[in-house]
Formats: sequence, C-alpha cells, structure tokens
Amino acid sequence: MLRNLRNLRESRMRVPSKKGFKKKKRFYLYKGKKKTEVCSARFYREIGKDLAKFSSVEMKPPVDSISKSYKHKSFDASTSLIDLINPNSSTISTSRVNLPRMPSCEGSSSDESEMSDASSNSTDSDENLSSDDFDAYENMQFSSSESFETDICNDFNIQENPTSSCAVQFREKLKVWAVKHRVTRSTGNDLLEIINSSVPIAECLPKDFRSILGTRSNQIDYNLETLKNGNLAYFGIQNVLNSAKDPSAFFDLCSSTIEIIINVDGLPLAKSSTVQAWPILAHVQNFEVFMVAIFISNSKPDDSNDFLKKFVTEVTQLYDNGLCVREKKYSFKLKAICADAPAKAFLMNLKGHTGFHSCVKCRVRGRTCENRTYFKDLNASKRTRDDFEKCENNPFCHTRSLLMDVPNFDPINMVPYDYMHLLCLGIMKKLIELWMQSIPRISRRVLKKTPKDILNNRLKTVANFCPVEFVRHPRSIDEYKRWKATEFRTFLLYYGTAVLIGVLPTEKLKHFQHLQFAIRLLFKNKIDRAQEIIQKFVSTFSTLYHKSLINHNLHGLIHFAEDCRVFGSPDSFSAFPFENFLSVIKKLFRSGNAPLMQIINRYSEILKVTEKKSESAKVKISHPHKLHKQMFSSSSEREIVNAYQRVHMGNFTLRCDRDGDRFCKLKDGSFIRIKDFIEVVNPITNESRICIIGEKFMEVDSLYDIPWKSDEVGIYEARNLEKNLRSYGIEKFQTKCFAFPSFNHEGAYVLAEMF
Repeated sequence: MLRNLRNLRESRMRVPSKKGFKKKKRFYLYKGKKKTEVCSARFYREIGKDLAKFSSVEMKPPVDSISKSYKHKSFDASTSLIDLINPNSSTISTSRVNLPRMPSCEGSSSDESEMSDASSNSTDSDENLSSDDFDAYENMQFSSSESFETDICNDFNIQENPTSSCAVQFREKLKVWAVKHRVTRSTGNDLLEIINSSVPIAECLPKDFRSILGTRSNQIDYNLETLKNGNLAYFGIQNVLNSAKDPSAFFDLCSSTIEIIINVDGLPLAKSSTVQAWPILAHVQNFEVFMVAIFISNSKPDDSNDFLKKFVTEVTQLYDNGLCVREKKYSFKLKAICADAPAKAFLMNLKGHTGFHSCVKCRVRGRTCENRTYFKDLNASKRTRDDFEKCENNPFCHTRSLLMDVPNFDPINMVPYDYMHLLCLGIMKKLIELWMQSIPRISRRVLKKTPKDILNNRLKTVANFCPVEFVRHPRSIDEYKRWKATEFRTFLLYYGTAVLIGVLPTEKLKHFQHLQFAIRLLFKNKIDRAQEIIQKFVSTFSTLYHKSLINHNLHGLIHFAEDCRVFGSPDSFSAFPFENFLSVIKKLFRSGNAPLMQIINRYSEILKVTEKKSESAKVKISHPHKLHKQMFSSSSEREIVNAYQRVHMGNFTLRCDRDGDRFCKLKDGSFIRIKDFIEVVNPITNESRICIIGEKFMEVDSLYDIPWKSDEVGIYEARNLEKNLRSYGIEKFQTKCFAFPSFNHEGAYVLAEMF
C-alpha cells in the first residue's frame, strides 16, 4: 500500500503543469511483489480506497474516486464507509501539501482514453493548485522507500497502539455501517483482508467479519418450535427489549406503562418460491417497530391458536408481573391488534371478509347480488363478547381464539379497522377503479379519454409542488393499480377534490367530497360530525354506483369513526409503520438456504446497533446563503443578520428555494408564501431570533362551499399576494400547507393544511 501511495505522489507531481499536462505517465498498482499497469481512473480509485484505511487521519477521498465500490456496487455504502472513518473531513490532505482532485471516470486501458480524461479535467485541477503547489510537486523527492514509509506514517499520524480507543470506535462504526447497508459476510471478509494487510490499526481487527458483527455471541435468545406446517421462532417482548442496544428506541423509559399495538401479516420472501414469513410485530406509538416472533413456511400457519400460544402466555405473565427492562419494572397493556381483514379473521378464527357475517363490530348479515357479497343494513345491533366466546353453531366464528385469554382483552374495541387497508387500499382504490373502468351489469366508466388527459396534466402540476414530507409524488391516474397506500392517502386528504373539479361529474364529485371532508374531520378529532357524514356517504353509494359494491370495507367505514374515538387520530393505529418494517424483514433474507436462521442472525445484528433517533431542536436552520438587502433591514446596526434557505420544525421542513415547501399558515389565521429565513444575532447578549420573510395572501376563501365549506377542514383557495414583504417571528408558525396552483382561477393557489 505504501508503494502505491508513493506512486500517487510521484504521479501527481508529474502530471499537472502550469502550461498544461506533460507527456503521459504510466500508473502501477502493487500487490506483494506483483506490479500491474492500470489506467489513471482505476489507479486513483484504488488509491482512494487505500487512503480510507488510515482511520486516524482527517481525510475523505473525492466522491468520484469511490463511485465504484470494491465488492458491492452501492454508492451509499461506499461513501458511508469513508464517512465513518472521519465524518468531519471533506478532502484528502497531508501535512506537506494539499493534493488536488484528480480526474476520475470509467477509464479504459487505452492511452487516448487516459489523455482525454486528463485533458477534460485539467481546468478543475488547475483551479485547486496554486503556484506554490506546483513548486512543491516539482521539488518533492523521496530518498528511499523506507524513508517514505516513515514520512507517510508521520504525515498521517498513525498511532502505534492498535488497541487504542480510536481502534475500538472504528470497529464499532464498522459494525453499524455493515448492518445499515446489509453488507454480506464475504464482502466484509474481503474488506477485513484489505485492512489487515495495509493498516497498522488493523491488528485489533479479526479475520472473520462475523466477529465484528457478533453474529453468534450477540445472537438474541429465541425459542424454536415446530408447528404443523412450519417453524416458529419466538423471541419474546421482554427479551427483545432487554437484548436491544438502546431500549429507548422502542418505548419511553420515563413512562410507567408500556402500551403496545400488535400486527400480524404474511410476507412472501422470494418471487421464485412459495416460502413466506408470518411475523408478530409490536409497536409503541411514535417509536420503532420490533419483532416478537416469526413463522417460516410455504403457507400460513394451519392453526392460529398454536401460532399465538407463546405470545398469549407471555402477555398474560406481563399483565400479572409487569415488564422488566434493564432492572426497571413497567406495567404492561395490550392496546390494540392492528391487521388487515384476512389477517384479522385468521387471528380471531372468524369468517373471512367475503362471508355473510364478517363484521367484527355488529351483527349485520350480508346478501348476495351479482355474485358479490354486500351489506345493506347500516344500523345493525352491536356484537358482544359472547359472540367470540361461544363459537358452536355460530355463523360468525369457527373456534374460540386464544386471544380471549388475554386479561382485559376486548375483541370489539381492541381490534379496530385499519386505516391503511380500509380507506387507502380499500375504498379509495375502489372509487378510482369505478371511475376508470366499466364493470359489466354494475357500473359504467366515468372518465373518458379527454377528462382523463386533463386529470393527468393536473397531477403533473401537483407533482411539481409536492412537499418534501411526501416521498411518493403523484403519478398518472392510468397507473392507479400500482399506486402505494401513501399515494391514495395523499390523493384523499390533500389534492383529490382540486384535481377532480370539472373532470368528474358533479354528483360523483360531491360524493367524493363527503369522504374527504369526513376523514379530515377525524384528523381534527370531530368524531360526531364525521360519523354523520360517513353515514351519508355509504347510504348514497348504492344510488350512484351499485348496491353490490357496498362490500366489507365500505361497511367497515361506518365503524371507523368509533375506532377513532377510542384510539385518536387515524394515523395513531394504522398499519403504515408495520408495513415499513416488513420491507426490513424481507431484506434480511438473502438466499434460499435456512431462511429462519438467516432472519434470526440478521435481526440480532440490527438490535445491537439500533439507537433512539436524536431529538433535534424545536427549530433548526440550515443552508446559509447571501441575504439580499431589500429582504430585511435590522433595527440596530450592531445586530448580525444571517440568511438561510431551510428551517426544520418538528415533522415539517420549510424551504424558500422550492415551491412546494414555501407555504404555511400562521397562528393568526393568515397564509404566507415564504421568500427567506433570517437569523438576527445580538453580539453583546449572544441572543438570536429567527424570522420568516414572506408575502401574505390578501384573499383566502374556501375551495368549495357545497356540500360544506372546505375551510372547516383546512382546505382553502388563496389569491392576491401582498407586494410588500413582511417579517414574522418563527413562533407565529402554526402548520405547513400542501400548496399548488388552482385549476379554476389564474394566479390563485390551493392550500391544504398538512397533518
């Protein structure tokens, strides 16, 4: 490696010149006594990797020198490896001279390719070199390889003690990096081989990457049980929390009671086989999801009672004895079971969602029409606990579920309808399907070609104004079958009505507005009003479409408001966090050999590095830029005024450099378009205040008045921006708005308060 570094200095000394580039320099890489001639791009790429091994040096190779990682192709993984070595450095440097950034690209072995690469980057290299730097390159001499090795070690400050705290920290950071980027064992072993052969600090590193990860020594305790058609690994709630590196990532250590929500769902692990996983997941609101157990087989468990037996036993013990984590005892409570309709029927041993008696809240009986099961009665009598206890000759359930043995378990109120599957993937997707397609003998297509093209153009406009909080931007309505649940959620809550005005027939548009209005009322905790509107929405559905379409999901919407009365906002008991964690589980599976042990080992590694997300300040500013004089004038000449492009507050990020993130509502009810953020600092007292510079909307009205005024649920149409800029204290900020140009009035904006 040191011979490579010497070649680096010699080559960089000869290539740059004040008059341009000199004749071609040959580049060699050494591996033992073997010397290999390579192109310039590969040479600098390999040298960048070698430099990264010196962990005690403040350095960070140029990003383009590590654009192709040695073993794995992940750009994020390679850059993170450099960052974990020294996150505070941005350039490679030595105590003698700052090395310029050399050309790096996908080089070829031909001479012409190397010369063209060097010529194309000569301007960039010359900008980073002063005349003194050129002299340093030309006068740099090395008497021998031994003296060079001594010099380079002194330059990079390499410590002789390989067991120093720096080495221990490097080993721990390497572990976190490997788990974060799912580095395989072979990749890790190759990396350790490079480090062990090159870096003095590597004497404290093992040869096998499993020792870094602690795969065996830190493996979580589990109880393996063979069921009828598969294997179940049970970790346990208390065991997982005690095995975690930081239990505060999963619940509040200062609370006296731990209330968890349970989720069960099936997950196919591979496309080429039928192997699937059925995990039991637990979640405390506003914290990370963790895995309690996992079942692996080619089909779902045959008997749900066998599947839940260990879980019910532990939960009963936790109710009686409390949950002990790190020598502190907490009281335990099972808050809810959140699952989609098929998983819910499986856990409770109930009839499926296509059955006549599938509702878990009331005793409504389904009917058949056009080979579909529909539910006509909206005011059926409520179910009682006896409906779940006495299952003989009961058309509602098959057998008694073991969940009934859990203390204080209420099968009616503790098993809510899931907001994600019920509304987003259920009702909202069904509505768009009815608008886009015809169903024989039931309904006709609503959106013809011209209205559909208008709708797609509007969706493109909205996508350009989508805030950064939404990872998935609006897509064409033609792709609705591929939409994710978050895309249906955004359509329902924010921009659905605005893009459908003038496109959808009036009656069907008003019908959709009923749904949007009711759900936004639930987010504002106006339960009674929302319940009334939902009843109207469901009752008129059969008139506008067809009675056979009032399926299990549409009937469940009647009970959704009562679930919100018990658990709060729809997001507080949705399956969104669990679905996100299912993708994590799927990535733990790497090959078809021993899938259960793979997941156990990988999850043990994750628990040992999972930490609580750092709580940032209430208001955080970033991305400074030059302040325009006309933006703000300080009241005192002594005050220092700094300008910034972004402000982070809680779950929201405001940006003055992006159209979708510059609209907000203030506590006085006014709406502004942000032009800049400033920080005013008093140098004497060192006190600072943050202000928003913006333009105020002079006219703000409801987007629609029929059937109700939309400003009641936080949807507005604003126009006529004030010409003069105003300054507002950051403490006046109330909420961010999803804003985009209005399609009805030129120069106006549609503003929807974000939740």
